[in-house]
Amino acid sequence: MIMSQDTTMPTAAVTINALCDAYLKDRQNPFAERKCKHPKSLAYHLKATRDLWGHMSVSEFGAGSKARVKATCQEWREQGLSPFTVRKRISILKTVFRHAVDEELIGRADEPVIKLPPNGQPRERFVDDESELPALLRAADQSATPDHLRLLLELLLRTGQRRGAILALKWENVDFDKRVIRFRDTEAASERSKKRRSDKPMDDGLSDLLTRPDEARDQECDYVISWRGKRVTNPYHGLKAIYRRAGLADLRTHDMRRSSATYVNNETGGDEQQAANHIDDTVATARKHYIQPNPRVNLPSVEAVSRLMARARAAARLTK
Repeated sequence: MIMSQDTTMPTAAVTINALCDAYLKDRQNPFAERKCKHPKSLAYHLKATRDLWGHMSVSEFGAGSKARVKATCQEWREQGLSPFTVRKRISILKTVFRHAVDEELIGRADEPVIKLPPNGQPRERFVDDESELPALLRAADQSATPDHLRLLLELLLRTGQRRGAILALKWENVDFDKRVIRFRDTEAASERSKKRRSDKPMDDGLSDLLTRPDEARDQECDYVISWRGKRVTNPYHGLKAIYRRAGLADLRTHDMRRSSATYVNNETGGDEQQAANHIDDTVATARKHYIQPNPRVNLPSVEAVSRLMARARAAARLTK
């Protein structure tokens, strides 16, 4: 009888750096079953944990791993890192060990015990439509704002799409005849993830924004958001300048997506399904992370209860 051999390496001989290298190599594989869009981001988040523990063997790290990780997370929080960043670092390291087990680089029993730190409170910042939105649009309309940044901000607010989807948008994806923006065509089928992109209809406002005379349109660039003939890939500083001029320096670009979902919810009388459809997400996700309902949306229900109470009180008087 032929006995199967254990292909896993002794945990005293394999370092965490070696496991991280194997994981990143797998994530950089363009022919992987599920291609990783941002392998550089994984490497960036792994750097802090590799600097601390990369030289250690799996067995060394495994001895007291739970307490070691907990103490390090506390140090990072004291240094001012956000709960999200701390959890992200540890979560990716945990995934590295899980990958090592799946690839039989280490045994399942050798996987260190790592408890993920809690997430922080979900971000609820959005652009208030009564006071902040007019200030933001006024700042965007100033002559100091380049056209591509003004257009980017308008698309963020009007479509509810993520920044990456809008920056990937090409003129060939804008169908003026059918009045549709084909965001779904901005990514290859093999690269599509849970963060879905869907086509958006164009109303008169969007059509006017995107329709420009041929001589005014950037002939040297295929991308809608372009500057001096080149595709814009990082508008961070330009958008932050607009936020500062509007007196809203604490804004982040993803807050525009939250604002867009909130506007749809409030303008449709609290229709969460429509707000979720607008940002291509589930109702549960939209309610948890994006929609910030205006209390006025629930006024009809409060009034309905008030009417019932009034009828009940009138009935009580009659029975005295």
